[in-house]
Amino acid sequence: PASVDRDPLRFARTQWRAMMPTAWVVCASLAISAAGWYVCKPQSESIKQASSGATVSQTTYCLGAPLEGPIQVEADYKMLRQMFFRGPSPMHAVADPKQPNTIYFSWTEDLPWGKSSDDGRVHVTKLDLGTASNPTAKKLGQADFPGFMRASDIDITPEGKLGFLCAKHVPEWSRAWLGYTKDGSSERDDSAGLLLAVCHVDSGSMRPVGKPWRIGNAYGRQNGPKERHMGCYPKASWFEIRDNGYGWLTFDSHLRTWTTWYGATSGWHTGFAMHTYPDNASVAVGPWEFTQAGVEYRVEPSAPGAYGRKYRDHHRDGTGDHQMG
Repeated sequence: PASVDRDPLRFARTQWRAMMPTAWVVCASLAISAAGWYVCKPQSESIKQASSGATVSQTTYCLGAPLEGPIQVEADYKMLRQMFFRGPSPMHAVADPKQPNTIYFSWTEDLPWGKSSDDGRVHVTKLDLGTASNPTAKKLGQADFPGFMRASDIDITPEGKLGFLCAKHVPEWSRAWLGYTKDGSSERDDSAGLLLAVCHVDSGSMRPVGKPWRIGNAYGRQNGPKERHMGCYPKASWFEIRDNGYGWLTFDSHLRTWTTWYGATSGWHTGFAMHTYPDNASVAVGPWEFTQAGVEYRVEPSAPGAYGRKYRDHHRDGTGDHQMG
């Protein structure tokens, strides 16, 4: 209808204020602004809407470490030489299933990466948002994962086990990818794959649970059943990240499975990939062309079985811009 506000940003902001009694803002402890260094200060305030009379409470929480900015891509076209996100790298949040004012969010610390698979550090922080009358964010715990350089979507099981996407840079994968494309003549590895894993945290103790396990494709120079150059989770390929961010993760409490969906590459081609693993998937047996210490490889369902469906097929594996469905 003509009365509907067509401005999507204004509409989203209106819906956010209508649904959420308490808004929250997360800031890095230090940020660079045009005026110089900006120091984050915890604060709370209430804002009354003139139109509806409703009061929105806002609280600012400081992370305690710089938040990573967006990845910038040097693409072939000048129009694509821009950042993916207007603002910092994504922070995904999930609510506690039993505590209404408690949330968990994943975030990436601003650290250099690219030389070693030990580079980077990602976190999951647990916050009590307070109440509408006293909107003061209180940190209840935090889990840290060194050696991962990207964090993305997060979900939680009914029992309180958190899972979030965590990515690791593997130099051997990048070197192999450069050798695969154009007979090694390319110097750009923005479409080369990162090792995409799921990191788990116990929401009660906020301690890591088990080993992070691989949920994205295992990179291989041959497109075989275990390792593939198709369906890579890219470092900084513009179209994939522009369309799908840093990837999504969801837990199915009925089937007890974790499913990811992310923008994927097939050489220089673009597309998507999806992977589903049971929560209790068994450890996969190699040999692998490239392995990574500290990350567990698990068996991905590849044929009709306990769930009565096929989880891996031509389209889910990520076939670039040739895929359908």
